[in-house]
Amino acid sequence: MKEVDPSIEVGSCFASEEFLAAMGSEHPYDFVVIHIYGKPPSRVPDLEALHCWTAASPLLFEAWLERARARIDAYAGERASEVELAVTEYNPILRFRDPRWPRFRDSLSQALAVTDLLRVFIEQGVPLAQLHCLMSDRGGAMFKPPDYVRQAEAYVLELYGHLAPERWRAPLRELPATP
Repeated sequence: MKEVDPSIEVGSCFASEEFLAAMGSEHPYDFVVIHIYGKPPSRVPDLEALHCWTAASPLLFEAWLERARARIDAYAGERASEVELAVTEYNPILRFRDPRWPRFRDSLSQALAVTDLLRVFIEQGVPLAQLHCLMSDRGGAMFKPPDYVRQAEAYVLELYGHLAPERWRAPLRELPATP
């Protein structure tokens, strides 16, 4: 594709060392997409331990991003610094099913971890980080209003939106209104 039109951006959702080694510097790509999900240990002794694990989860995500970046740097050759790392799905706690705390995923602890994750993404230069923050009591986010509720992290994203510099908000004003 790049040979036909160098302006076409080519990306991959494979960020494994095997894939990046196979691509090397001979097969140029512009971005790599990853998904990062945290999963606490299956036997969390108490709520305080769960809160501490959740608060520490951004450190794990940061290490995963650094490993992905190191693999890109190792294999992409002189273009490595131009390859972006996008996170199209992330969540500090995704599949946590403990009957003692059935709504922990909707907690302030989760929202605070997302806040710290946004800091990590900014510091790591991640240009895109997508979080699904609507939840239905029927078990997912694929329902129409009013059958969903905003999770705590939705308010964090809204706050960040209000604090975003004008240069980030300006392009949004030019988007067509949704029907």
